[in-house]
Amino acid sequence: GWAHTLYMAEPSDIVLIAATGAESLTDEIGGILGIPPAAIDAEDADGETHLRLPCNVRLRDTYVVACLGGAGVNRFFVELSLIVSGLRRASAARITAVLPYYAYGRQARKHTSRVPISAADVASLLEEMGVDGVLTLDLHKEEIAGFFSPRCHFASASCQPAAARYLHTQRQLRRPVVVAPHASGVTLAKAFFDSLAELHASGDGGSRFASPRAGAAPTLAMLLPHKASGSERRHLELIGEVRGQDAIIVDDIIDSGKTIARCSEALLEAGAARVFAVATHGIFSEESLRIIAVSDVTTVVVANLGPRPPK
Repeated sequence: GWAHTLYMAEPSDIVLIAATGAESLTDEIGGILGIPPAAIDAEDADGETHLRLPCNVRLRDTYVVACLGGAGVNRFFVELSLIVSGLRRASAARITAVLPYYAYGRQARKHTSRVPISAADVASLLEEMGVDGVLTLDLHKEEIAGFFSPRCHFASASCQPAAARYLHTQRQLRRPVVVAPHASGVTLAKAFFDSLAELHASGDGGSRFASPRAGAAPTLAMLLPHKASGSERRHLELIGEVRGQDAIIVDDIIDSGKTIARCSEALLEAGAARVFAVATHGIFSEESLRIIAVSDVTTVVVANLGPRPPK
């Protein structure tokens, strides 16, 4: 797989390339692996992207890190296709697209007539452009892996162990309860819960609990939308107990921020002491930062997988 290739191959056989917007993340990856990254020389003119590969890639394994989330997703996707085309024409041995956020991943099924299944179409486009492998993180829909043919190696890793360790060591959690914000988020929340429970059981991570009582093992809860009889308004029904506990909302994406704000309000009304929010992908579109800022969320934790949102 991709990890075996990266760690076992000679650094001279590997090329690590940063697409536009992924320079910071690629620098971190290169620092960890001991591989100096190279940034694409790209410029826009007359609405078109002109680029040149930064180094010789002939017969070398090449990894292209591209951040495809946010408002510039279509432009970044076109740039990725041009990079892959250039690599193919330059005789790269193998091309792996490192896509922390899988673009159009929320459109993985057909909900109505006359609409595309965009996540499947992205998989087809990646293969058609000549990508040999795709590496991503915390897919929104697990069925996306099945959209790729056996020719294209696909792997999805998880950020939940790292996120759990961060909160465990840095935020003095008091009786933590991990909360899935909706039914489809239970799998991800359970992964975070398992990591947090393992850290708690082992005493690893340097956790700074405020008191012996604060060291209670984590628990699980879930929020589900519910419409009361005779009412048109939907509210969130809590399954589990959060009173007096630190509630940790775990989701794969923070986009508009409205889900986090609604869940935070419901958890505090149910007696939660504090509310934290954890997400792998921080898209932060529209008024999301303002919505989150005026909510009562204590801390929002996202992975550094793309361009930083404006302050």
